Amino acid sequence: MIFHIADPTLYQAAEGSGVYKPLSFDTEGFIHCSDADQVASTLHRHFGSADRLLLVAIDSAAEKEYLRYEDLYKRGQEFPHLYRPLPLSSVLGTHVLERTGGMFRIPFEWMRSFG
Repeated sequence: MIFHIADPTLYQAAEGSGVYKPLSFDTEGFIHCSDADQVASTLHRHFGSADRLLLVAIDSAAEKEYLRYEDLYKRGQEFPHLYRPLPLSSVLGTHVLERTGGMFRIPFEWMRSFG
């Protein structure tokens, strides 16, 4: 199980085609993802100005052929990267994240529900 933090508008637009591709995919060639224990730090490090996001749970077994763990920025921690646009058939669920009191509440119980 891996997670991707998405712009809700972009993700919703992908529902018609059945394939999601963030804007960064065209320049980087992959989709940034996180393991469950990396979601909080990813949110705070890269989404400080956002007020509403979508947490996407991805079936890593279904995407294993396109999934690589890498430390691209030499920070001493590997993150999962998906090297193809995400077929929505590999999405197990989504959860809206809204900033309240200056912070996002991480839905740990929801995340654990996928095993």
